[in-house]
Amino acid sequence: MKLTASQQQAIESVDHSTAIIAGAGSGKTEVLTGRLLYLLKEKGFNLSQILCVTFTEKAAQEMKARVARQVDPEIKKELPWAAIGTFHGICLGILKEHSPRLGLPPLFSVWDEATAKLEIHRAGRQILLRALQEKEAAAVLLVETMEFRNALLLLEELMQFRWHWGRTTDHGLRTTDLKEKEL
Repeated sequence: MKLTASQQQAIESVDHSTAIIAGAGSGKTEVLTGRLLYLLKEKGFNLSQILCVTFTEKAAQEMKARVARQVDPEIKKELPWAAIGTFHGICLGILKEHSPRLGLPPLFSVWDEATAKLEIHRAGRQILLRALQEKEAAAVLLVETMEFRNALLLLEELMQFRWHWGRTTDHGLRTTDLKEKEL
């Protein structure tokens, strides 16, 4: 691929961080790979000094593969631990590395969107069923007015916006109670 002048400038500008913003198929991965190789080969940077973040796992893997084909074996050995990845992957790595200091369990996980939605659905269903079982007036009225399925959908939506959830439901703890109770 023949690089444009602005792409070449993005590759060779080392006096500051650079963001590559362009549409699909415009050569972002090529430019990021070129910049990474330039920093490693021409400017003497170590992989540990570089953070390379992209939006897709496919682009991150492609960059690592391209770099692996063009660097010395010593650098190639370090690639699996290099900070080259997606926003989510890099942040997850930071959280895992510092989990003890953050008070996170050692084997914590981050849910993908589908898993999070499923867990919100399960929790909402349990909460609504428990409230109905205990004959809580608000839950009974909600289900009588909207039917169970629609009430559950509304509850799930509220749970997705936790700040709203905490302020607008009687879930055992209202925001005014936060001052009085220790969490």
